[in-house]
Amino acid sequence: MYRVYCDGLTLYNDKLENLKILDPSLELEVNKTGSFQFTILSNHPYYQMIRKMKSIITVYQDDHLLFRGRVLDEETGWHNEKAVSCEGEMAFLLDSIMRPYDFSGSIAEYLALLLDSHNEQVEAEKRFTLGKVTVTDANGYIVRSNIEYTDTWTELNNKLLNNLGGYLQVRHENGVHYLDYLQDFTLLSPQTITFGKNLLDLKRIRKGADIATAVIPLGVKLKDAEGNDTDKRLTIADLNGGSDTIVDEEAKAQYGLIVKTVIFDDVTEAANLLTKGKAYLADLVNLPETVELTAALSGSQTKEIFKKTVTISHAADGTKTCAFSATAGINVTLSGTYYGNVTASGSGVFNTIARASTISSVTSSVSVNGTNAVTVNITRASSSFTHTVVFSFGSYSKTTNDVATSTSYAIPTSWLNAIPSATSGTAKVTVTTYSGSTKIGAAVSKNFTLTVPATVVPSISSVAVADTTTNQTTFGNMVQNKSKPKFTITAVGSLGSTITAYKTVFESKTYTGATPTTSTITKSGTASAVITVTDSRGRTATYTKTWTVVAYTAPKITSFTVTRCLADGTENYEGTYIKAAFNYTIASVNSKNTNTYVIEYKPQSGTTWTALTNGTGYAVNTSIISAKGLFDVNSSYDLRLSITDNFTTIRGLTEIPTAFTLLDFNASGRGLAFGKVSELTEGVEFALPLYSSHPGKVLWSGTWYMTAAHIAELSEKISEQVNGIVIVFSRIGDGVAQNDNFASFFVPKTIVAKHPNLGMNFFMAHSSFEYCGAKYLYIGDTQIKGHANNSLVGTSAIGIKFENNRFIMRYVIGV
Repeated sequence: MYRVYCDGLTLYNDKLENLKILDPSLELEVNKTGSFQFTILSNHPYYQMIRKMKSIITVYQDDHLLFRGRVLDEETGWHNEKAVSCEGEMAFLLDSIMRPYDFSGSIAEYLALLLDSHNEQVEAEKRFTLGKVTVTDANGYIVRSNIEYTDTWTELNNKLLNNLGGYLQVRHENGVHYLDYLQDFTLLSPQTITFGKNLLDLKRIRKGADIATAVIPLGVKLKDAEGNDTDKRLTIADLNGGSDTIVDEEAKAQYGLIVKTVIFDDVTEAANLLTKGKAYLADLVNLPETVELTAALSGSQTKEIFKKTVTISHAADGTKTCAFSATAGINVTLSGTYYGNVTASGSGVFNTIARASTISSVTSSVSVNGTNAVTVNITRASSSFTHTVVFSFGSYSKTTNDVATSTSYAIPTSWLNAIPSATSGTAKVTVTTYSGSTKIGAAVSKNFTLTVPATVVPSISSVAVADTTTNQTTFGNMVQNKSKPKFTITAVGSLGSTITAYKTVFESKTYTGATPTTSTITKSGTASAVITVTDSRGRTATYTKTWTVVAYTAPKITSFTVTRCLADGTENYEGTYIKAAFNYTIASVNSKNTNTYVIEYKPQSGTTWTALTNGTGYAVNTSIISAKGLFDVNSSYDLRLSITDNFTTIRGLTEIPTAFTLLDFNASGRGLAFGKVSELTEGVEFALPLYSSHPGKVLWSGTWYMTAAHIAELSEKISEQVNGIVIVFSRIGDGVAQNDNFASFFVPKTIVAKHPNLGMNFFMAHSSFEYCGAKYLYIGDTQIKGHANNSLVGTSAIGIKFENNRFIMRYVIGV
């Protein structure tokens, strides 16, 4: 099955009746470009798509590509049928020029040089990729040069095929056009495909073989310093932006890029060379048209010999006077008179074309602030023409009538409502030309840019802050460590924009939304929050909100001591009265905080507390004596100081022992007490200091975090101690061990013996719970090893914040 395509469109498919061509004939020869001819009727759907020197024709037999090339010539017959001639794709090498060069190297490198030069000059569909090279040279390299400007096809034939032989072949794989240079070639040639012939009675012939769309004009040979001719010639590069080539862009768009050279030996000036080159190119672009016909006339019969439509360009103002002439070679004898060439000539004044005006310039960009204007300048063919000018942007527009050659308009800021989510947009000015009230031609338009000034930003009209607790109502202000502020942000966009994001930064934390509620305030004094809103244009506005936060800390008992005394307050172990000394503070919170205390007591064996005394005060440092002798000398008592403010109650506990006696036996006969009255029916009680003959010794000291790399070697085994060891930790600050917040932990030697080198936890906290931490240690008989977690900082899976690096191990004491 044969198929023929033009630029990918199906010209011929033997299974489709409406896609037929006549007289297809294909000839393929080695080292030749090859050719393909066919005739196409005017009713073919793609009749008008065939473009000389531009269209790419491909011929397939089944899925095998037989031919690829371009349309070279066409002949239009009496019935508008076209006889189309095509040349093979290797003819593309005629479209490029090899400038003077010197080369030495391999055959493949030389062929690559030719193809690289060719590919730089032509369109993508005319380019070749270097393929297989099997031709060899006895020397292993070749030397080639040229001082002329020769087309690539001629150079390839002269410098390779004519010298080294071999065969050129275009190979198509995966859309790539490879040019192979082969020592051996098996393709049979010529190969002809013919389906029939038609007799033509009229031909309109347009030749494409000599067409060019670009030319390299060369002038006189240049001379050296001694005045001798060189191989170099005068070019137009200095007058043509550095290029030696003149290109007819309109012809290039129609036929593609086809480069030729022309030599003017008598031209010595570059300007003259440029003029002659342009004239020469114009002749190459404008192809001659020849008409051949065969006709027979009977008596008194009239026959139209030739008809042609020509497009004539008018003057800028639309006027045109045109002369015409024609010569027809009749070459007949009528009534004894011979008619050879018959001529006709004349002239005519064409109807004036009213030229529509053009926009010569328009302000490219305008920052819209209500006063900046856009200006449009108009070029008109007649001074009597006026114009209607419309500036438009989105749904906004401004129309100005009776404009001559220029007008301006200050764009209102309201137009920015058309771009609520952008900082710039494309506007348009449209100009319609009128001669009086008659519209001339079509309207013309140009775009320009409107930009939103940096001053157009959203605004925050108000930020309200309220306490989500009752503290502000109670105390007149928010309260440190208790209140949680809630913000209500009122903001609007500008000129059509909308608010897309809210950000509130308070106490180094970020919150989103228009009504965020923060965490509890941790500082007092002037509180400050920074609110930022972002609109749909990405513009921002910032507002700082400040308010007052009153200081608050939890109540604190500094000291609470109780002793037995006599009624006058004299301390006495046998007294039935008590003297209680206590010191506490409560934050006043604008002098509105609750501030009460109460001292209560109960026998240690009892469960019910009885009030002893109470009072008020924000800072109390005093002592009291019980009003009655309530405290039996034979019993021990617990005493409790409770401090209460608006938020919490804290307590301090202490006790008073029985009356002093060095040794006392319980009536049960099974109880004994030293320094007090025996209260236990069974057991030993001590109210005197107990001293041991083994005071303990330091087995290790240092300042270690006890990470995985830390191993504390003990000076004695734990098993040699009387009871075990005490591990002592303290706080570390600014990288230095601090002598405060000591924490001591007793580890019985029995545990170490039963579970040697297994992990043990030690939990610690700052005295005011500003932070907490833990240590995990592996305790053996002779050494204590640390763990990697002992320096970690973070938040646990259950939400507990920890700072293990706040504590260090200081001592290991044997006890």
